[in-house]
Amino acid sequence: MNETERNSLLVKIRDKHILIENLLQQIGNRFSQSGCASCAKVCCEEGICRETVNSDFLRYILGEKIKDYDNQTGWFKQGKGCSLSYGRPFVCYEYFCSKFDGTNGVVDLQQLARLFRQCYSKELGNRHILTVDDIQQIAVNKLAKILGNLEQLVALTNERLRGSESQTASQHNVSVKRGLAQPVPIIFTR
Repeated sequence: MNETERNSLLVKIRDKHILIENLLQQIGNRFSQSGCASCAKVCCEEGICRETVNSDFLRYILGEKIKDYDNQTGWFKQGKGCSLSYGRPFVCYEYFCSKFDGTNGVVDLQQLARLFRQCYSKELGNRHILTVDDIQQIAVNKLAKILGNLEQLVALTNERLRGSESQTASQHNVSVKRGLAQPVPIIFTR
């Protein structure tokens, strides 16, 4: 195993991961930024944020930012919302409270978030990357596949971001596979 190749792939994965999070946040900001930050019944809790501390992969994504973790409130800051610009648990992009039901863009964002999570499934045996104790154990060919999947997702997310806010998932040629809406052009490799 070439460690230089592995490390290079991990850096590229980190960069694409952060880019996708930025794009998802841009989509989410269209409808939720002020709502979550000013909500009196905050859904976010330290237990959800703790995944960033427990996951070797998310610690890698966060880098030095991990030292700013608050054991009482996690990453949530009252009046601001999440203080992380990247390295968030996947659930943060998939879950929206009933306040946002029917909001344009929520379904689209949730579908993209599911695809984001799927990019990392079954990376060491049947384990999701978030549950892998040491990401250095993941085979180079698996890392290369992750990177390819992330590159496809960047293209799709950019397309959705450029699209009109009023477009729905059904206008994007969505097919349903295993109970999840999955855009047809994305074919993740394993």
